[in-house]
Amino acid sequence: MAVPRHRRPRVLARDVPLVVHARYEPAFAAVIEQRHARHRDPLASLLTAGQAQGTVRDDIPADLLADQLAAIADGWMTMFPIEPTRFTGGRVQALLDAAITSITPPPGGARGAGA
Repeated sequence: MAVPRHRRPRVLARDVPLVVHARYEPAFAAVIEQRHARHRDPLASLLTAGQAQGTVRDDIPADLLADQLAAIADGWMTMFPIEPTRFTGGRVQALLDAAITSITPPPGGARGAGA
């Protein structure tokens, strides 16, 4: 399920002010919505494929998992410039491992409600 580097979503620091203004400016809101969909929708498709393969938990719909993972990533990207010492290589790997664990089917072969 690896995504080629040129297809990986990029969150840019220049986008953060748009988010702040999006609440009050419909044009900014449309840009943010499009950018999120451009990242979220392929992620949901990858998660759906993983659910079909049994590598992603299927007791939570893929679109909800995609929203959760996107929210986690948004939070990390928001906090990284503020608390860079909390995002060392080892801690980033631990955060990624925790996110992966949260979407992995539980041990013992049970895949959740869809099993």
